Amino acid sequence: MNILFDLLAIQPYTKFVKYNGGSHFVKSIFTKFISENKLNSKIIFCTYDSTMYFDTEIQSICNDYCIKLLDLSLNSIEYYVELYRIEKVFIGIAQRYLNLRLPNHINLILVIHDLRDLEIFPTRNELISLTKINNFKSLVKLSILIIFYKVWLHYRQKINFKRYNELLKSVLNTNLEIWTVSNHTKYTILSNFPYVDEKTINVYWAPEIKLNLENKAIDLLSNKLFCLVIAADNWEKNPIKILESFEVINKNRKDKLLLVLIGDISSTFFHSKIKSFNWIVNLSNIENSEMEWLYSNAYALIYLSYVEGFGYPPVQAMRYGTPVLASATSSILEVCGTAPIYCNPFSKTEILTRLTYLFSIDISSIRLGSSKQFIKIQHKQQSDLEIMVNKLLC
Repeated sequence: MNILFDLLAIQPYTKFVKYNGGSHFVKSIFTKFISENKLNSKIIFCTYDSTMYFDTEIQSICNDYCIKLLDLSLNSIEYYVELYRIEKVFIGIAQRYLNLRLPNHINLILVIHDLRDLEIFPTRNELISLTKINNFKSLVKLSILIIFYKVWLHYRQKINFKRYNELLKSVLNTNLEIWTVSNHTKYTILSNFPYVDEKTINVYWAPEIKLNLENKAIDLLSNKLFCLVIAADNWEKNPIKILESFEVINKNRKDKLLLVLIGDISSTFFHSKIKSFNWIVNLSNIENSEMEWLYSNAYALIYLSYVEGFGYPPVQAMRYGTPVLASATSSILEVCGTAPIYCNPFSKTEILTRLTYLFSIDISSIRLGSSKQFIKIQHKQQSDLEIMVNKLLC
């Protein structure tokens, strides 16, 4: 059987972010799939885009196993499917292929991690604060978006729904199997697109992120108590409400609580606001080894994301027994269980209340709960990875 495994999913959406949850998911499946394909029962082709960053480890694996790489900057995935008589296609992030059109005979595995662009939209304040302002043109564009905010929201929601609808109706003609990473995503699909057969959707948790590197300390934060916020340049992660709550908490404290924001916010209005606070540290272009050090040394991970398909950061923090203040929304409850302190991410009052509670209690029991929950998650991740790879090998 000829199988096409799409590697575009492991390539970055932007030049600032090399990896995301979806890319880790696909990389884990690909590396195990290749190692398990020992009898060469599958002839494997891989698609990628030569104009974008390509993971060196994955490139090395492709070279070692003589896997033919097909460049999407030259031809479409549909062209390669026909040219190489592909029988099975694995698409690791559906959003990369919203215009996908494949022949009916294809066995298609389509991974939908989330449908967040149908579930949640930025407020005016979030648009203003976190939009990149690189030149006059981007400032004008932002101004127009703010003026026509309600029109833009309506248009964006309508267009997003149309694109997903067209993709799903198209791929239903193939021998389709949809993989999702949580029941939340599964039922989001079914509630928005009820014509999709529930039997075609399988829920498998995102694979464990393997650690091969020693933790690399960040000298600026050594021996300091700090809280961690991931992807502070992304409005969906709710950094503005978190910052506002820390402002209130730190206002009357002599020993200010240190807040570490991860993400490139240098060209946003948000950056100009936080410059006046000496208790904020903003880091970008963090190496994986440094990120693991941050997870393991933080007093707590503050993860008040509005919506998640799976949610790797809380899991990574719980690996080290680090307490997590998490959103009581979407997949986070499903994955993290009772280990975190939960909070309504849309309520400033509740965020402030939960943060005050977090800094007032003995967190030893929360640390223990985090560690125990991570072991449960890890077991299911390993089990689900085996199932997914076996399905690819069939």
